[in-house]
Amino acid sequence: MRTTRLIFSLKGLFAFVTLVAVILGAWIGYSRFKVKKLTELRQQGAIIILRDRTPQLLQSIGIRELSPFFDVPTVELYVTPNGGNAFVGDSETVTTNAQAKEQLLQQATVARSYGAEDIQLILVDGSTPEWRTFAKENGFKTIGERKQRYMKRLAANRESGANINP
Repeated sequence: MRTTRLIFSLKGLFAFVTLVAVILGAWIGYSRFKVKKLTELRQQGAIIILRDRTPQLLQSIGIRELSPFFDVPTVELYVTPNGGNAFVGDSETVTTNAQAKEQLLQQATVARSYGAEDIQLILVDGSTPEWRTFAKENGFKTIGERKQRYMKRLAANRESGANINP
């Protein structure tokens, strides 16, 4: 009976290891880029909730919050209606409702392009049928919130880098 042996060359092994390293490097690089882009939304007054999905095996040896395993289930976009005008996020600049809606749509597009599963429009200190209709038409969930609570949550989100929910 004849036995078959697999023979690997050293050159083939180096090529395989290099390929794996390049793929992992690209994956980690893209994941960090994605988190960076979402951080920019946070600077515009959005609250980004990240979940760390690092496998238990890696967590058991002390590796936590490995960027390729993050996902973004929720992004909260904030608007404070003020008659025909609005404040977006934590901005002190008054914009028209049309400009505010355009800005929120741009933020939602960025969030969705980087994996956000759920976009919530938080109406701070006021709710109007116009804003509820806008949210419904664009697939946002709407929630009412007080300004004071929003500012506390935003500060905590910026300070921690994200809400990490295992």
